[in-house]
Amino acid sequence: MIPRHQGRPRRAGWTVSGCPDAFATHGKHRAVPARQWVRGTADPAAAAISAATACSQLRWLAGAALLALAGAWVAAGPLGLAARPATVAGLLGLLLVAPLLEELLLRPGLQQGMALWLARRGASGPQAGAGAALLATAAFALLHAPAHGVVAAAWLLPGALLAETWRRTGSLAACVGLHGLMNAALWALSVAVAPGR
Repeated sequence: MIPRHQGRPRRAGWTVSGCPDAFATHGKHRAVPARQWVRGTADPAAAAISAATACSQLRWLAGAALLALAGAWVAAGPLGLAARPATVAGLLGLLLVAPLLEELLLRPGLQQGMALWLARRGASGPQAGAGAALLATAAFALLHAPAHGVVAAAWLLPGALLAETWRRTGSLAACVGLHGLMNAALWALSVAVAPGR
């Protein structure tokens, strides 16, 4: 049992990096995760690893979102790429359906499947993950080739960003959300930069 210090523990706060402080200190006693103190069930090491992993993933997603917005600006501006569906159904397809279907096909389908296949053939975890990410990135660009031709090579960068997001988070929702954000930003910038085109 963990002794109480001055009646009750302090609540876990936030560190300078913006991530939750996983440990609540109790005077001269060892630090324990705040969740363990409140619920009495968490393993201290597992709670610390879980908090660190969540912080790392949140930082990655924040950075990826900024990169996605910057990439959409470059695509709509200097590269002259546009996403202007003519109908509401087309807009819904661009913002919801395309991200969902593409990410379902590429992340749990191709990328995860290829990583498992490479791992079964002796590749280490990082090698299998990197190989699968490269394949999924190329497949993402190839999916866009029929509509954009050679310019689809520009989709290698967002494809790499989405592949790395899957590799780091393992979250289909994060990939679909990031893909939808990229499409929404490209659509908004396409309309704002050249509304008459």
